[in-house]
Amino acid sequence: MYEDLPDLDTSARLTVRFKEHLEKEAVARTVIDAARTNGVDENLVRRLFATYAKLQLSNYTVRMPRVLGMDEKYIAKVPRFVIGDVENRKLLDIRENRLSLNLDQYFDRMEGKDSVEIIYQDMYKGNLTLTKRHFRRAVTGVDKFHVLALSNTAVEMVRRDLNKSLGNRKRIKLKSRNKLFLARWETCKRETRKQLNDFFLLYTLLGEAYWLKERLYGIYDCSTRAEAEQALTDWMNGVQPDLVKPFTVVTSAVKNWRPYMLRYFEHPLTNAYTESLNGLISEINRVGRGYSFETLRAKALLKYGDAKRIIDLYNFDLMSCESDEEMQFLMTAVVSSGVDISTLTDALRQGTLYVDSCEGARQLRDNGAHRFLDDAAPR
Repeated sequence: MYEDLPDLDTSARLTVRFKEHLEKEAVARTVIDAARTNGVDENLVRRLFATYAKLQLSNYTVRMPRVLGMDEKYIAKVPRFVIGDVENRKLLDIRENRLSLNLDQYFDRMEGKDSVEIIYQDMYKGNLTLTKRHFRRAVTGVDKFHVLALSNTAVEMVRRDLNKSLGNRKRIKLKSRNKLFLARWETCKRETRKQLNDFFLLYTLLGEAYWLKERLYGIYDCSTRAEAEQALTDWMNGVQPDLVKPFTVVTSAVKNWRPYMLRYFEHPLTNAYTESLNGLISEINRVGRGYSFETLRAKALLKYGDAKRIIDLYNFDLMSCESDEEMQFLMTAVVSSGVDISTLTDALRQGTLYVDSCEGARQLRDNGAHRFLDDAAPR
């Protein structure tokens, strides 16, 4: 027989108080910092964090914003489903995949969906089906960022096809300046305009592709939907025969998604959220070899989000619960209104979000600077 010791956690072989302290340390600090500061093994801190995060986020949900953004982003070379608050530029959640079954279960248990008025998404039909099923009161639009990105892709296709017919020196020169054709004519510098004109004199078709792209951008400067409707029709009719093939990716998108593209002129919102999100995902991928997806999501939501237990925010009559499952949900449910994207990006750049070490990368502090060593011994 063993005496009951309520102040000890036998599974972790720690006192309950010290275990809770380490859990909070693992959220507030990097794993290495927490381990060194408290004189324990890194693997112990990592295990405690994983268990604590799983418990805290088991019933995680988000406060639905007025304008919801849905997107697919590749993180660690795997497509993830990302939702965010477009107006306030906040990351709400990242799901491991975008399988319909998993996302249906995710949104089925989410409260406040009726508060969503507008949904901006990419041109993925699965997301459209999802919004129609779960957000029946919301109107859906395609983020203009995705439309304009397709036109840049078309210009790049023209440049690549042109490269195939050039000699080695000209091909290398044109390839090295591929980013130049992303520039907007109205906002670029005088030197950039001169470089573009020099290329257009040499390669006429490339110039025509660039100006076709610029005219598509110009449609979003229209003041009314009717004006934009006509401008889009004129643009479709103005695609030169030589550019039909490379711009098929754009014209097909316009044919399939035209009403959703034009929704922008009823609810004009900038693409700042999408651009910020792209920057965040790029930063994640830059240092992503030291992360697991679960760790990244948990650390971001627990440390930089405003996740709070529902029972701490609202008063519930737990005795009126119809089942133990409902009571358990209310006791453990966590709600959040998201994580500021710029805050999360800064944390990634500084290394303060760094948690996992699946390839043995280590983080050291040197006069406040954060560095990663590639030659650390794997664990």
